Amino acid sequence: MHTVHLPFDGEKKVTSYNGFVAAAMGLMFSVKGASRDFEAWEVKIIDDFFDSLEWTETAKDPVVPKVTYGKLMMFVDM
Repeated sequence: MHTVHLPFDGEKKVTSYNGFVAAAMGLMFSVKGASRDFEAWEVKIIDDFFDSLEWTETAKDPVVPKVTYGKLMMFVDM
């Protein structure tokens, strides 16, 4: 999953914030070969994350108005 975060002033997109135009976050998921077994509470966190996304289909890429990484980030191996 690749997300691009654009500066937002609450009403419209702005072109830059303190000289920055965008930030990006990339997470890789395997739907077939998980790197380890997950407990039920971990699966719930992952499922809740994807269920919280309000997808809007576009011609090329889905658009999500807000991505709340929250608890999902404790699984990220940085």
